[in-house]
Amino acid sequence: VKAVKNTAFMYTIPVTSPMLPQSTFILHQAYEKNWHAYIMPTFITSLPGGGMLSPLIGQQLGEHILVNNWANGWYIKSSPLLDGPYTIVIVFVPQYLAWAGILIFLCTIYLLMRRFVHKNRSM
Repeated sequence: VKAVKNTAFMYTIPVTSPMLPQSTFILHQAYEKNWHAYIMPTFITSLPGGGMLSPLIGQQLGEHILVNNWANGWYIKSSPLLDGPYTIVIVFVPQYLAWAGILIFLCTIYLLMRRFVHKNRSM
């Protein structure tokens, strides 16, 4: 099983055969507690941007652990989705907070500009 780096904050791993329960999945990336792994149906992750929905609709893969004293790992427990084809999506969750901050900033600029334009028209 090989991880595909989609972006700097997201990896996807297509899985076609069952993974053994009580095993460890390893992402060879420096350990950071904010990496989260989710199990997603393949038909959702095949849609454009489908992997981005993983924190909302995905099932947590398992306990996030430190592996070999530097890498990210997830202890895989038994799950109903582990029997069929699925995709494991690994995301760096703080990236979503950064996007939310940018969206709030842009909305604030839009509202201020709209208010300024409306105020000047009424004079």
